[in-house]
Amino acid sequence: MMIQKKDNPVFHAPLEWIVAFALTVPTYIIFFIGKEPLMQGLAFTLYLIPIAIVLVRNGIPRLSVKFWVTWLLFCALWLIPSVINSMSARLESDLVSLPILFYHVAIMTAIVIFFKAYCDKTQSLNQDLLLRSIFWVLVPMVLLIFCKTLYLDFMSDNRPSPFGIHPNVNAEIIFTFLLVSLRIPGNFIKSIAVVIAVATCYLLESRGGLISCYIALIITYILPWILPKINWKVSILFLGSCLLISFLFFNQIVSFVESFLMLDTRTKGIAGRGQVWELAMNLIIEHPFQGIGFWVNPMGYSIPENFALGTTLDHPALVIHNAFIRIAAENGLLLLMMVLIIIFLTCFRLIRLKKFKDLALIVSILFFLFFGTRHLTLNLMNILLYYTLIRSLSIDSKNS
Repeated sequence: MMIQKKDNPVFHAPLEWIVAFALTVPTYIIFFIGKEPLMQGLAFTLYLIPIAIVLVRNGIPRLSVKFWVTWLLFCALWLIPSVINSMSARLESDLVSLPILFYHVAIMTAIVIFFKAYCDKTQSLNQDLLLRSIFWVLVPMVLLIFCKTLYLDFMSDNRPSPFGIHPNVNAEIIFTFLLVSLRIPGNFIKSIAVVIAVATCYLLESRGGLISCYIALIITYILPWILPKINWKVSILFLGSCLLISFLFFNQIVSFVESFLMLDTRTKGIAGRGQVWELAMNLIIEHPFQGIGFWVNPMGYSIPENFALGTTLDHPALVIHNAFIRIAAENGLLLLMMVLIIIFLTCFRLIRLKKFKDLALIVSILFFLFFGTRHLTLNLMNILLYYTLIRSLSIDSKNS
C-alpha cells in the first residue's frame, strides 16, 4: 500500500536536521569512499534531497525579481567566459570541461534558490539548530581524523595524512567543525570541540586552518567583548607602547609568532604559493574578462621553464591557492568584482547589526580561501559560506 505524505515521518522532521544530513553526508562519501569527479558528482546530488522535500511540502518558492536578476547575472558571468574559451581556437580550449561547469552551476543554483527561499521565511528559520545539527553529524568523522592524526604523528616525523587524504583537506573539515561547534549552547562540549579542532590543526601542520580557527574565535568572543570597552585615548597609548616594545624585542616577537602560527615549519612564508600567484596574475592581465576557463590548469599543457614547483602538471602545488585570484584567472574580473561586492555588502551589514558569529564564520572562511584551492565549489565549508551570505542579505534588521 502506498504511504501517504502525511503519514511519512520524513516530511514532518525538522527541516534543519534533513538539511544537515544532506549537506554533511557527501563529505563522508568523498573522504572515505573516493574523491574521483564522478564520485563527487554523485555525492553532491544529495544536496537536492532537502530541496525536493521543500518542494513537496511548500511548492515552488516565489522569489523577488531582484534576486532572479542578480543570480542570473552571476550565472552569466560564470558561464559565458568558459563557453567562449571552449569554443575558441586556441590550444588550451579543450581543457575547458563544460559538463563540470554546467553541473556546478546547476547544483549551485538549486542550493542558492533553496537557501534564499528558506531564509526569506524568517519565522521558521533556525540557523543555530541547522549548524548544531551539522556539528553532531560531523562528530564521528572529526574524532576519527583526530585519533588517526594523533597516531600518525606519534608513529612518524612526517606530516600526517589521515586516511591517505591531504592534510589541508583534513584541516578544512576540522575547521568547519570548529565553526559549527561555536553554535553549541553548552560551554563544556564547545570547549572540548575547540580544543580538538585546534590541536588537530597543529598536528596536521595546517597553518591556514589553524589561523582561520583563531580568527573565528577572536571575532566570536574577543571582538564583541572588547569593542564596548574601547577608550580611544587609552588605546592609542597602548598601541604606542606595543609598538615601542615590538621595536625593542622584534626578533623574539617574530620568533614567537612564527612558532605560534607554525610559520616556521616546512616552507617559509606562503609555502611557495607566490610563484603560482604571479603566473595567475599574468594570465589575468592577458585575459581580464574571459579568463582561461573554469577549472583549467593555469599551466596549460606545459610547465614554464625554470618553474620551481613540482615536475608534473597534476602536482597539487601547481593549482592556484587563492580563491579570488583563481576566480579572476578562470572566469574573469567581472565575476570577481561581483563576488567582492556581495562579500563587502554582507560584512558591512553584519558589522552594523553586530552579528559577530556570522561575521566570524564569513571572515575566517575567506581567510582560509585566500590560501586554499577552493573557489566556486560545492564542499561543505563553502556551502556554509554561501548560506551565511544569503541569510545575512535576506534578513533585515527588524527580524535579525
